[in-house]
Amino acid sequence: RHLLAASAVVSGGSLVISTNTVADFLVKQTSATAWTVTDAGAPVGAGSFSNVTGNVIITANGFDDIIEVDHQTFTAPRSVQINAGNGNNTVTVHNGKTTQNVQITTGTGNDTIEVSNMYVSRSTQINVGNGTNDVTITQGTLFGGLYVGSGTGDDTVTLGDGVTSLVISGNATV
Repeated sequence: RHLLAASAVVSGGSLVISTNTVADFLVKQTSATAWTVTDAGAPVGAGSFSNVTGNVIITANGFDDIIEVDHQTFTAPRSVQINAGNGNNTVTVHNGKTTQNVQITTGTGNDTIEVSNMYVSRSTQINVGNGTNDVTITQGTLFGGLYVGSGTGDDTVTLGDGVTSLVISGNATV
């Protein structure tokens, strides 16, 4: 029996993307309810997905993963939820809006997280595990507040870039 390395399906309106090996995901929003998904440039599943009216859920599994979610100025119908797992991960969420939350979780490893040019209607939650982690949040408006949590290690959290506007409406906990 052959298990697919990466999969993507629309289930209950949510775009569910997962892998059991190293990920190099580029997830692009192409309209209000349509997305494309590639892994190292190759289409995942059907490659193009329509009728996405729920969350975008991405789960990786214990490798050094690269995950990029590019909204391309569109608004995601609900939340973007990313669990990159253990490993030295790079996660980027940028260029658009969500009507609910952005949630990013990583495990043990040296992770780089970037959220930029985003309008998040509810909370932004970033949880990085043990390791030397770099979290950068620039340009955008985060309603519902911001939470950044980490495990042990030397972590850096950068809010704003000194040039563009970053507005946090609600509590900020770092």
